[in-house]
Amino acid sequence: MKKFVFQSLWLFLLTSSCYLLLSLFTEPEIKETNDYLAAIIDKHERANSINEPRIIFMAGSSLAFGLNSEKIEKQFSIPVVNLALHGGVGLHFMLEELKSIIRKNDVVFLTVEYLLREDGDYGIKKLTSTFFPEASDYYNTNLKDEITIHLDRTRSHIEILLGHQMDKVQPSQIYFRKAFNKYGDVVSHLDKDPRIELNGRGEVPSRNWDRNNEMLNEFYNFALAKEASVFFIYPTYPLSEYNIYSEIIEKVKSKLSANLQIEIINQPEDLVFGDDMFFDTIFHLNQEGREKQTQKYIEFIQSNSNAMRSIERVRELLRNSDN
Repeated sequence: MKKFVFQSLWLFLLTSSCYLLLSLFTEPEIKETNDYLAAIIDKHERANSINEPRIIFMAGSSLAFGLNSEKIEKQFSIPVVNLALHGGVGLHFMLEELKSIIRKNDVVFLTVEYLLREDGDYGIKKLTSTFFPEASDYYNTNLKDEITIHLDRTRSHIEILLGHQMDKVQPSQIYFRKAFNKYGDVVSHLDKDPRIELNGRGEVPSRNWDRNNEMLNEFYNFALAKEASVFFIYPTYPLSEYNIYSEIIEKVKSKLSANLQIEIINQPEDLVFGDDMFFDTIFHLNQEGREKQTQKYIEFIQSNSNAMRSIERVRELLRNSDN
């Protein structure tokens, strides 16, 4: 029996050592990258380069593709940072990211897409933190997912070395780091023809929003302690999808209206656009849709007294700092 245990332990150690050596030799060095998710680096650099209070937008990729931040900055004469990147990171990640950035007198506009998951996709979060190590603080480490990702990555690298993956993935003309302008908006798609059929169609989950509300309210109280302002904006959505899931969206609205402490400054139907306003997915607006939504955002802010009070407070601070 002792011999069997010893042999099993020896085999385990030998296998583990071989895997560790293979992973070390096949693991490519991560250098400067043009990956879409690496844009988080540039977004944070912009946020940190602005010393005065800022207007900050946060959402999934719907707002990365759907906002003209320069126009909003010129409209309100306040520096704008668009932190929206990828819905795959999840709501928890986004809120923790905001916590790491917001300062006194910042004005935050937060959007939660209807299909956004609380915890997101672990692989997307892990890859994002590979490019931007600070992002590892925005989510909880999961050992099982870590092992799975490492095994898959090592196997893929071995296959590449052995020549089993000969076809190189062509770089995207839309989804890459330099697709963003200095404000954090995706602009690579503005001169491209939209897809005839939009991707990403799927059932809006009729899940319980209690956890979402709890997370959003916890962030709101954190922001209040920082003396920052926070407002909620319902997301854009194609008319064809809204017609299918309007009852579920109304339930979401009822749940948020009853429990969300963050002030909501629009209605779900306000940003329901025709499908011809979208670019490649049900979340990403084309150039025309982007300009339409940007104008709507300006109108939402201007028509809300509390949002304008926050905006005016920042303007006054900026005017005083110039004198």
